Amino acid sequence: MTLLYRLLLLAWPVTCLLAADDFPPAGFTEMSSGESPRGTFKIIHFKRDPKDFSSESQVWLEALKLEFKTQLLFKHENRAGWLISEDEEFIAINHHAGSGDGLLHLFARGKDGLFREKPKDFREAACKLMTAQLKLKKEPGFDHEYCYADAWLRDGYLLGHLEGNYSGVHFLDEWYFIYDMKSDRFSWDLSKINRGAFQLMKPQKKP
Repeated sequence: MTLLYRLLLLAWPVTCLLAADDFPPAGFTEMSSGESPRGTFKIIHFKRDPKDFSSESQVWLEALKLEFKTQLLFKHENRAGWLISEDEEFIAINHHAGSGDGLLHLFARGKDGLFREKPKDFREAACKLMTAQLKLKKEPGFDHEYCYADAWLRDGYLLGHLEGNYSGVHFLDEWYFIYDMKSDRFSWDLSKINRGAFQLMKPQKKP
């Protein structure tokens, strides 16, 4: 696990304490927003200085219905985007932490209505899985490496990819993986996900 990722995990309990009373964050400007698939909450991206690309940014979840809670979801100082699962139980953050760093952060909703981050270095785990699946002799090194979410599938499954390059030596062009939030397992076999996708509907009774 990288030092950067450890520091991010250590910072999580602090950000989780910031809730409705701290919203909207003082001294920040709203940059973008979007509603969840069922319209029960909104995600809003704030930046301290809209003219300074590297200034502190905050991604907040604003509850629109009582079963959810307003909270600070994620803090960063570069770029970040999000993907919300159809059932609104999971959120993926694609964090472009720097020119050569792309990190994936996954959040699951708890029984108390708050979203909490899954404590895992997904980029490191995906690289190990890729090395095994492609039967490489050793794990390749990268000076630019990115791990991002592409889509939420059914039942907490996430489709993501790993990409990167080692300048002048080798490159990786979007190696895809599947991650199961509920079982904490990786896979590259789409057949398991696609099983049960097609279903026959019950015949309608004639009036």
